[in-house]
Amino acid sequence: MYLLPGQRLGSYEIVALLGVGGMGQVYRARDPRLQREIALKILQTDDADHRKRFAREARAIAALNHPNIVTIHSVEEFEGQPFLTMELVEGTPLNRMIPPGGFEVHELLSIAIPIAEALAAAHARGIVHRDLKPANVMVSTDGRVKMLDFGLAKNIDPKSLASAEETREGQIIGTLAYMSPEQLMADTVDARSDIFSLGVLIYEMATGKRPFDGPNPAVILVSLLNAPVPAIGGASADLDRIISRATARKPGGRYQRVADLVSDLRALMTGMALATPPVTRSPAIAVLPFANLTNDPEQEYFCEGMAEELISALSRVKGLAVVSRTSAFQFKNSPIDVREIGERLDVRSVLEGSVRRAGNRLRISVQLVNVSDGFHIWSERFDRTLDDVFLIQDEIARSITESLRVTLTRPATGVIVKPPTANLDAYHLYLRGRFLLNKFADLHGSLTGARGCFEQAVELDPMYSAAYAGLSEACTALGYTTFLPAPEASGAALEAAERAVTLDPSLPEGHTALGWTKTLFAIDMRTAERDFQRALEIAPGYAPAHGYYALLLCGFGRFDEAIEHVSRARHHDPLWMMMPFIMSQVLICARRFAEAEHQMRELLAIDPNIDGCYWYLSSALAGQGKLAQAIEVQEKGVGLVDRAPFFVALLAIWYCRAGRVDDAERLREELLTGGRCTPVWLAIVCGELGKKDLAFEYLDVAIAQHDDQVSFMAVDHRFDSLRGDPRLDASLRRLGLPVLAR
Repeated sequence: MYLLPGQRLGSYEIVALLGVGGMGQVYRARDPRLQREIALKILQTDDADHRKRFAREARAIAALNHPNIVTIHSVEEFEGQPFLTMELVEGTPLNRMIPPGGFEVHELLSIAIPIAEALAAAHARGIVHRDLKPANVMVSTDGRVKMLDFGLAKNIDPKSLASAEETREGQIIGTLAYMSPEQLMADTVDARSDIFSLGVLIYEMATGKRPFDGPNPAVILVSLLNAPVPAIGGASADLDRIISRATARKPGGRYQRVADLVSDLRALMTGMALATPPVTRSPAIAVLPFANLTNDPEQEYFCEGMAEELISALSRVKGLAVVSRTSAFQFKNSPIDVREIGERLDVRSVLEGSVRRAGNRLRISVQLVNVSDGFHIWSERFDRTLDDVFLIQDEIARSITESLRVTLTRPATGVIVKPPTANLDAYHLYLRGRFLLNKFADLHGSLTGARGCFEQAVELDPMYSAAYAGLSEACTALGYTTFLPAPEASGAALEAAERAVTLDPSLPEGHTALGWTKTLFAIDMRTAERDFQRALEIAPGYAPAHGYYALLLCGFGRFDEAIEHVSRARHHDPLWMMMPFIMSQVLICARRFAEAEHQMRELLAIDPNIDGCYWYLSSALAGQGKLAQAIEVQEKGVGLVDRAPFFVALLAIWYCRAGRVDDAERLREELLTGGRCTPVWLAIVCGELGKKDLAFEYLDVAIAQHDDQVSFMAVDHRFDSLRGDPRLDASLRRLGLPVLAR
C-alpha cells in the first residue's frame, strides 16, 4: 500500500514519501493535533509475529532517550495497518554525504563517535540495531547525527539468498554489505554484531568505498565470510587498528563493548594512545582435549591434563596464538567435524589426539589438522612409558611449532616443555587437582578434592611450584564459597601463592594466584597490583590475570581500567565462566546498574540455573531502586543454593531497604544461628538495620579475619548504609583503599 500526498492515515495527513525499505515505507506527515510534522513509518507485512515484534521493539526503542537516536512518538494501528510516528529529522542521509575518497579523519570522527555513543546507549538497554548502514544515519542541517530504524530492520533472512533477492533492487546489497558473519550464518546475534557493522561503516567513511562489495549478493557474502577488511594504509595506522578490531570475523576477537570502541575513537581524535592491542595475523591453533581410549573414566584427568599442559607450553611460543582451554574444551566428545571446530574458533589448525594407557605403558596418537581442507599437516604415534610424558609433550610442541613455522622463545637446542616435577605421582595428583578445580558441579566436593590433590602433590615434591599455585586457587575458591572459614582460606592461599612465586618467578599462575589472594581477602592490597602486572608481563594473554586484576582495580574505584582488563580477558578467553560475573561486579561497583542487569539477564536466558546470576541480578535491580524485583530474584536464588549465608544476607539487605524490617531481623537470626555467615555480611545487615555500632564491631572482625567482601568497601553500594561514618573511612585507609565521595 502506498499513500499519496493529502491522504490520511488515522488522524495523520500524508505530505510526501520519504523512502522505501524492506519492511515498508516512511512518509513525511502532519500531526494536526500537535501542529507539527513527523515521520510516519508503515509496516508492510501480513505476518502476525512480524507485527508483534514490530510493536514490541518500537516500544523498547521509544524508551531510549539519547540525542543521537531518533525519537519514537507512538506505536499505532489504523484499520488493521500498524505504523509508528517518530521525530522528523531534516538533513542528509550519510550515504549521500560520503565523498569519493572518504572524509578527513577529524570529520569522520565527528560522525562516528556520536553513532557509537548511540549504539552504546541502546546496547545498555538490551537493544541491538541489526541493520546499521549509512542510509540509516542522518546528519541534520545543524550537524547533529541521528540514527534511524533502530532495532526495527529485520528484512533479510540470512539463511537464504534467494529470499533476500526478492527485496527491492538495491536493498540487498545495501544491507548485506554491512552484516556480521554470524548474522549471515543465522547464528546468535548480540551487540558485537553491531560493532562489526560499525567497523565496516567507519571504513567506508574513511575511503569512500565498501570493504565488501561485488556484482551480486553471492560475491559479497563470500567476501564477508572469508576476507578481512583491507588496510587503508598510509597515515591511518591507528584507524586501521580500530577497524580491524571491530571487524574481527569471530565476535570474541572484536571490541566486546561499544564503549571501548568509543574510547579508542576519542583517543584517536585527541592524539592519545589506543587501548586496544593490535590485531595479529599470527598462526593460531586449538588443542582439543585428548580422547580417552582406556575405557576408564578415572583416566579423564590425565587426557585433559595432557592437552592443558600443551596449551600452556604453546602459549609461550612467540608468534603462535593458542585458543584458551575453556574455548577449546567445549568441543570435548563433540561429533562436530574438526574443520567446523577450527572455523568456530577462528584458527588455522587444530591438534587432536588420543591416549591409551595400560599400566605404565602409554600410547599417544596426535594429528595436526589444517582447518581449510581437513588434511593432516603432521601426525605421530608415541609408544612410551609414563616416565616419558614430559618428553612426549616437548616433542609434540616442537613438531607443531616447526610445522607451523613459528619462532621459538627458547633456543632450538633447548626444550619447550620444561618438566615441572621429577615426581610422576606428584604430577598425576596435580593433573587430577586441575581437573577437579575446573568442574562447576558439586562445588564442595570438587574444590575440597582439588585442595587434597594439590596438598598431596607438594608433599611428594615440595619444589613443585605449579602445584602450589593450584593449591592457592583451591583455597581461595573454598573461602569465597564459604566452604572454608576466611582466616584458614586466606592464610593457606597466601602461603601457597608466595611459595609458588618463590620457587618459579616465571610462572604466571603463581603471580596471579598471589595477586588474587591479596585482592579477595584484602591482604596487602597495595602490592597486589605489582603481582598482576608481573603475571601479564610473563603471559600477556593469560585471561585470569586480566580478570582478577580488574577486580583489584574495581576495589580502588579505577573502573575504566577495570573494564579494559575485563575486555582483554574476554578477548583471550570468551567462554571463561567467571567473566560475566567479574564484569557484573565491576559494573555494580561503578553504579552502572542497568548494564549489569543486562549482563545477567543475557546469561540467565542461556541457562536459568546458574545460581550466581540471581545474586548479581538482584544487586543490579536494587541499585536501580527496583526493590520488589530484587527481592523476588534473590528469594529464588536463595532457594537454588540451599540458603547459603551470603545469599540470605543479601536478601536481608533488600528487605531492609524495602521497609520489611521484621523479615530482615528474622534472616539475621538465621545467619547468627547457622554458624557459617562471615562477619562482613553481618556488618552490612546490621548497618541496614541501623545498628551501626554493632555493624562496625563486625566489620573490624571481618577485616582482621580477611573476609572476602571488604576489598570492595570503598565502592560497593551494599556498604552505603555505613558510608559517611568516620569509622568506615578509617577502615578504608587502613586497607589502602580510597575514600570516595558518594
